[in-house]
Amino acid sequence: MPERYLLYKGFESGFNNDLMSLELAVGIAWVTKRILIYYGTAGPNQHPTYCRGGRYEFIPESRRNIINNTVRPNILDLVDHVPVPCMILSEFKTTTAGKHLETTDCAAHLHESVFCPLMDFEEPERKKLLENFSEERTWLVDPKSEIFHLGNVNLGYYSRFFLIHHLGSIP
Repeated sequence: MPERYLLYKGFESGFNNDLMSLELAVGIAWVTKRILIYYGTAGPNQHPTYCRGGRYEFIPESRRNIINNTVRPNILDLVDHVPVPCMILSEFKTTTAGKHLETTDCAAHLHESVFCPLMDFEEPERKKLLENFSEERTWLVDPKSEIFHLGNVNLGYYSRFFLIHHLGSIP
């Protein structure tokens, strides 16, 4: 089976928004069994930008000899382990160079969307469940293409985004 990739632009903001964006990226990669390429806007390799917010610039005089704030971390530097296969954007570009891979670009804003598995939603109970859960948000499904690119406003709450958990009780 050919490898499939989730090309995901992080929502670069304060720490909590960065973390929520990464949670959605990991969740989508996990559910779709894709390799996660989490990128941002910093530098030529488009690494995620540093986490903003807080008072990182202020160091009390008494601690200046033990605290180094010259290196500012991004969200990937602050998490121990991402439980899905990952690669950085430059590695992804090298790995896929010269290959003709189909790409699906998703323009949806994730906070206005729900993710649901590919299945028959014509069955009345399932269709009603999805309609109730989505509350008129856009329905996203995993495309068949090798690359699924989410490069828009990738911020939201996973509890309002993934329908999969709720489908377990429907026969």
